[in-house]
Amino acid sequence: ADEINVLSDFTKFVNMLVFTHENGAGINLNSASTSASGGSLINFIRNQNSRSDGDLVGRLGYIGWNATTGSLAENYITWARIDTSIETAAIGDEAGKMEIQVTASDSTNQNLRQALTATGHGTNDVVDIGLGYGTTSTTTIAGNLEVTKKATLPTRVFTVTGTTHFEYQGDVLYFGGGSTTQGDLCF
Repeated sequence: ADEINVLSDFTKFVNMLVFTHENGAGINLNSASTSASGGSLINFIRNQNSRSDGDLVGRLGYIGWNATTGSLAENYITWARIDTSIETAAIGDEAGKMEIQVTASDSTNQNLRQALTATGHGTNDVVDIGLGYGTTSTTTIAGNLEVTKKATLPTRVFTVTGTTHFEYQGDVLYFGGGSTTQGDLCF
């Protein structure tokens, strides 16, 4: 295998190995530091004088060929991408954004779609999360879901009779009206 082994100019404790093998190529960053904070790091630094909201700071792309047969065969496809950008550049209110996207298709066109988006806010110290793409997408949680503040569930209206009570799994059913409204969570 072809190898390049570079001893870092910055510290004698880091080795970088770029290599190829029968299944592809790789990069290893090897830190021999005994410090608790001495692990291997990769930093994407955008060094410019003028920074604006929305500026891209770094990108990792995962690109490869699609199928070898068919009318759209043998094209490079970006299968997934991780982008980090400036959400708010204002001094004292800095906030970042990270987007993880994967390719989805409608059988004709492929597009990068949101898998996970984390957006920081510069004035209220919170991070909002977006999951999935499309109203028919599925988000699966293996294990328990713990909500510590509030959950917003869609409201659907049913005419509930004695024979349909508790037949709507996953829905909230409301009975009565005005000050006599009661609800059941059916599962």
